[in-house]
Amino acid sequence: VSVTLGTMSGRSWPICVGAKASLAECCTVIHNPDVQPLVPTLISANANPKENTQALDALMGTTFVSQVDRPTLAIIVPLLHRGLREREVQTKRKCSVVISNMVKLVCDAKDVEPFVDKLLPELKRVEEEVPIPEIRAYGAQAKATLIKAIKEGGGKLPEGYE
Repeated sequence: VSVTLGTMSGRSWPICVGAKASLAECCTVIHNPDVQPLVPTLISANANPKENTQALDALMGTTFVSQVDRPTLAIIVPLLHRGLREREVQTKRKCSVVISNMVKLVCDAKDVEPFVDKLLPELKRVEEEVPIPEIRAYGAQAKATLIKAIKEGGGKLPEGYE
């Protein structure tokens, strides 16, 4: 999925269209009933960064009750990573809330480990650098939830987060 996402922002229209179709095919393995209805929105937001906020709003409106696995994370984490890097602090809050809610339902640390390097540093930045204490608290909670999920699942944390 990450390779496909990299080709979606290319300059060649046929390549972008092919990458979007390829990503749609990759998403057929997503069996999470909470996320399945959002897949077209998530694909579109991955292809067009201007739609990131709309996709985050859709994720915020989702009640996660089913297990979250690697394919589900693969389509969502790039949007969360992008949102955590935006200037808008409310976008950082939304990403932090979605991460907290989703990570609680990851049953195998191996599913989330490939995405830790994208999420933990950005959550740490939210926790330490955002000027609004409430948003910093959301970032800290999301970071703690992510670390807890990895530790409880027997996964390995990057250096500096143990």
